[in-house]
Amino acid sequence: MLFSIIIPAYNVEDYIEDCLGSISQSLERFHLAQEVEVIIVNDGSTDLTWEKILHVTPRAHVISHIKNQGPPASRNSGVRQASGEYVIFLDADNRLSSNALTDIYDTIRSRPQDDAIILGMDIIDPQGKIIGTFYGDKVKVDPQAQLESAPVLLLLGNFLDNFSVVKRSVFDSLLYDESLQSLEDWDLWVRLLFLRRGQISFQPKICGQYRSRTGPKMAPKNRGTLTDINDVITIYAKILLLANSCPIPEQIVDKIYEAMHILSAQLSRSSAYRNWRENA
Repeated sequence: MLFSIIIPAYNVEDYIEDCLGSISQSLERFHLAQEVEVIIVNDGSTDLTWEKILHVTPRAHVISHIKNQGPPASRNSGVRQASGEYVIFLDADNRLSSNALTDIYDTIRSRPQDDAIILGMDIIDPQGKIIGTFYGDKVKVDPQAQLESAPVLLLLGNFLDNFSVVKRSVFDSLLYDESLQSLEDWDLWVRLLFLRRGQISFQPKICGQYRSRTGPKMAPKNRGTLTDINDVITIYAKILLLANSCPIPEQIVDKIYEAMHILSAQLSRSSAYRNWRENA
């Protein structure tokens, strides 16, 4: 098996059919369609997501969590079942482009040394109209330039999305941190680059569409301000531990300490911050 497409799905009844339809369209244009498996993780949905998954994907492998566990646990569940050489992560409210699988295949053939390749996306509104590009309008950064010239900036903040193709072998030593309720992709990229000493690149050709919308995406509580900051503190604390064994520049370490102390004013109730202070 070449590709395993993993889709975590939580309460996405309005989008899951469109997402899966886009995969079918891309498979029709891909000459190795028989080498692609689709793994959907129904993460305790309480709407009609489950029924719609069963209706439109008779060939897909479906994993069902009885209770909502969040995106990191869902992606890990999918990875454990994946048999593909490469894993493609796609959120259930996003879409593949019609030529995505062909473009991804050409990219991995030209860059076999890469452990992960971040994929380019358009931004679409809830009705599917293109309103911009993800890295040009939402995250205003050139990912490849950053990865080549200053990858340590990824230690200070996330500029890479989870939409990516990753070697399955990466997950023999790394998995998503299930203690995080948000920013789990940032945490994975940091550990892949600086702990595993892996290689990440960017595919600028548009391979998917990112849906801009409001409301919960995959889990009911993963976008609260306190939760997000708590997860940032957790990741920063892990980076500081990495600094003991990895060549992280001293000025970056200083900026992380400064950021943690600034955030601490908002985190009097944060268990992650207290744990870091007690163990610093």
